[in-house]
Amino acid sequence: MTEKMEITIRKAALKDLPTLVSLLNEAFDYHMELKNDGTLRRYMKKAKDFNKASKKWILTNIRSRNSLVLVAEDNGKTVGYSLALHKKNMPIFGIDRVGNISDLYITSGYRNKGIGSMLEKESIRWLKKNKINYLSITLQANNDSAHEVYRRWKFREATISMHKYI
Repeated sequence: MTEKMEITIRKAALKDLPTLVSLLNEAFDYHMELKNDGTLRRYMKKAKDFNKASKKWILTNIRSRNSLVLVAEDNGKTVGYSLALHKKNMPIFGIDRVGNISDLYITSGYRNKGIGSMLEKESIRWLKKNKINYLSITLQANNDSAHEVYRRWKFREATISMHKYI
């Protein structure tokens, strides 16, 4: 008999670092396997010191008052995470501070179960508490399933980031 799924969302703590580094590795590999024309594969090379850099990146965001790292757990097992942050906007725009969900990843067996929506809702709750009322989300152009989910969440394409080697 399988155990009933019991998802909890909580703020990440220092003890979560090893698990979060592992999830970031998994997310990176997942994105590398998505269908693409090779551009992304050249752009997204994994750093030689990936684990060390990931640990530093996550630690910086756990400690920052302008970032929120969340973990999703099923009966104590980490099955996803997200990173939301807010920052000062360019002074030419009428919105002073903007929020961004830069990372949102759910492990393979837990996708399409509403966990991403739970992470998004908690991120929005935190951003609103910090008086942020504009949110963007970052995703790969070739991540069709993420595009579909984010459109359901009422995100719309506003800008496009293009890349090339020079």
